[in-house]
Amino acid sequence: HRRALGITRKYYGREHPDVAQAMLHLAIPIQAEKPDEAEALCRESLEMRRLFFGDGHPETSWSAYHLGGLLLRKRESHEVRECAMSILRHRGESITEMHSLINSTLLMLARAYLGLGCPDKAEPLARECVSLREQTLPPDHWLLDAARGHLGECLAKLGRIAEAAPLIRNSYAALREWRRIFA
Repeated sequence: HRRALGITRKYYGREHPDVAQAMLHLAIPIQAEKPDEAEALCRESLEMRRLFFGDGHPETSWSAYHLGGLLLRKRESHEVRECAMSILRHRGESITEMHSLINSTLLMLARAYLGLGCPDKAEPLARECVSLREQTLPPDHWLLDAARGHLGECLAKLGRIAEAAPLIRNSYAALREWRRIFA
């Protein structure tokens, strides 16, 4: 990916939409080993896309989503919230309600609120993510199982253990099975 970014920059120059995309393609696989470099690439990609497309464009939103995901892993929940809100502001306009970016962003924001100690704000977002995924994914899809597990976590942090336990238990079992199949 690093070589592809170099080639893309050489061909198009330093500022081009394809360069912003190549930055994301490099940032995603290196984020575990080199989180600071990945963050810098995500930020630069986001700024380029804002310049080229504006804030409401889906390409800009994808860059914001990837930056938010990286920041979530770094436990920088306040900034994750900003990334998520920048995407959700355009919900129903440039990004359709049923787009996977919307339900993934809802879950990212719920996880950020959990990181901030606000399960009361996280729970309705996780519940909405589950609802959207139930409408768009097969009933046994791993992304739906993951969303249900996160909803269970929200409920547990709210002290609603009776509701949380089956969601977490079933999600864990389903995700273990998915991992076994695709390992």
